[in-house]
Amino acid sequence: MRICSSIKVTHALRHIISDGLSSITESHPELNLPPGFLSKSTRNHPHLKIRDSPAPEATLELLREHAAHSVTYVLLGPLTNLTWMLRTDGACVRERIGRVMVIGGALDVPGNVTPSAEFNFLADPYAVDEVLISPTARLPPAQVLLLPLYVTSAHLLPFHGYAMQVDPAFAADKPSVPTAQGKFHFSF
Repeated sequence: MRICSSIKVTHALRHIISDGLSSITESHPELNLPPGFLSKSTRNHPHLKIRDSPAPEATLELLREHAAHSVTYVLLGPLTNLTWMLRTDGACVRERIGRVMVIGGALDVPGNVTPSAEFNFLADPYAVDEVLISPTARLPPAQVLLLPLYVTSAHLLPFHGYAMQVDPAFAADKPSVPTAQGKFHFSF
């Protein structure tokens, strides 16, 4: 499937730079972790491993611990970290990841940021081009499942639905604990 022939970055996108979320910690401080979140008690949580290395480095370390094509990598945001991993050790990424699920793009529907742009692709269009579009794309198309805006918008899970159906013991001041049924998630 051909997505498009090129991405043109115009003057309207000057505020977004190719580091993914740009300076989101300054522009949206409400999204920052609360003070003390990474305290000693959180560092010792049995299901949460805090690493000092950047996310792409930590992900590559985890990938190296798994068998070939055994990992499904789900992108819930811009493709920046995946691009960094492919540049750093593309062979490992292509060998260990069996499927990459990309939640992003707006195909034949209006965008959610501008009339034509979806946030995850707009935040780092250079990564989208490098990973998915360019003639030297770093991932084979058969390895990628693209879930654009019209697919994901139809499947919203409101927080109250999550709290009632998925995590009835949710409390904002403590991490979730997996149950005997093997629920693997945590919440803040």
